Amino acid sequence: MVKKKLLLFIFAILLILPVVFSANDGGPLRAYIIQQSIQQQEFGRGPESAKILVGLDRGELATIGTFLSLLIIITVVWFVKFQNNKKNKNYRTIGIVIVVVWVLSLIGSQQQEVKEVNFVNWTDSYDELLSRDKVGNEYLAETDYYDYKNPKVKEIITILKERSTSALDYTQQVLDYVFINVPYDFQATDQDCFIATTSLALDRKKGDCDIEGITIIGLLRGAGIASRPVGGCLSRERFCNIQFAVGGKRVPLYHPITKEDLKKIELGRSQELGSRRGGLHLWVEAYLPDSLGKGRWVILEPTTGEIIDDQGCFNYDIELYPSNLDKRHICISTDVEYALWCSQR
Repeated sequence: MVKKKLLLFIFAILLILPVVFSANDGGPLRAYIIQQSIQQQEFGRGPESAKILVGLDRGELATIGTFLSLLIIITVVWFVKFQNNKKNKNYRTIGIVIVVVWVLSLIGSQQQEVKEVNFVNWTDSYDELLSRDKVGNEYLAETDYYDYKNPKVKEIITILKERSTSALDYTQQVLDYVFINVPYDFQATDQDCFIATTSLALDRKKGDCDIEGITIIGLLRGAGIASRPVGGCLSRERFCNIQFAVGGKRVPLYHPITKEDLKKIELGRSQELGSRRGGLHLWVEAYLPDSLGKGRWVILEPTTGEIIDDQGCFNYDIELYPSNLDKRHICISTDVEYALWCSQR
């Protein structure tokens, strides 16, 4: 009797999991826009409308793969144990139902047509917002590294802009594009950041938080979206660990700090911590309208491709806003005391 109740409990969990994941802000089934290759001719002027496809990203595939592997193991054991036992016919039926539910939820999420979008010119209303709120032109300026007039960058901006319905929609498309095409690189160095530009990052197709941030800002400013880099400290609330382990949510990435780094900080010898290690982080802020049309600066997390309306599990503590002439502080932190404080968060 106890074994039967235990098996029924396991069945219930296996049936509920795919539903929970699908409802949890997409969970492992969170959809993102699949950008077309920039080598294709479609990266000329886009159509008045287009059909958008969705799919799974790498981290979400890993999460699903883990649960799917467990499901396969349980299923194999189940059929080996009960295939010749007529008393367990109902259990075998339930097992088949579980497999079908999981397979349908996974296959159905990998690639599906969402909707046909009618694209509108949203830039006029956004320009009015910037003018009304007196947002400075420095947040729209091109620099040597926000090189949005580069032909390749302009090409990407054109297709994303014409396929977006609002400033918010365009911003999310940029985040999705960078998340997919400039994946996080744990091997990136300070020198990589010092020479990084939007166009170069798109060519190299990799980078850490600061390089991804430079790429995002270039694509945003090129479309007239006010944006700026933010250097600071990223920390996570401990109570959220279970949520991220089970919920399949994306976790912001950064270089781990080493014992040697800490030793240098404590001795006051490291004036350049390097690649913003140990929680020292670079993210982006964009000036976007809320649901009532009021403008405000919103956090964009480069390493997850997400707009952070509610910090939730993560704390974004601001150290400084690097100016257009201060690329150095996009790439590194030179405040030893702040670096030590952040490493202990």
